[in-house]
Amino acid sequence: MWARHMELALGLWLAIGPLVFRADGSFLRERLGAALIVALALASHAARLRCAHLAQLPVAGALIATGWLAGDRLAEVPPPLDQNAIVVGLLLAMFSIVPSAANVPPRARSGGTSARSAEGVRRPTGRADRPTDGERRSDDD
Repeated sequence: MWARHMELALGLWLAIGPLVFRADGSFLRERLGAALIVALALASHAARLRCAHLAQLPVAGALIATGWLAGDRLAEVPPPLDQNAIVVGLLLAMFSIVPSAANVPPRARSGGTSARSAEGVRRPTGRADRPTDGERRSDDD
């Protein structure tokens, strides 16, 4: 769930971005993007909507595209708000592909290789095959 918490933080950062960068004008991209990010991050906490975080990939793509294509393309450096949209979009794309249960170890597979052989006898771990220190000393004499 840590990735969902980071997505929530990115949504809040996107919402306050115009205040931080003191930008003027309409902030439809930031407001709509922040609302979608926060809503999808909170929705993926529900058991039925646990894969809702994957719907953030199109939101991330839209943020990157609008940040790249918006503004004055002849300027050497894009405006800070466009740079912010690109960076938030890239981070959101990375976090959105992380599973919600990424901190839980995977379940053991029912088939395949296990610690027991087909007869139900436990396989040696390798230590029983090795001679002990006492056996090595007696062989060296």
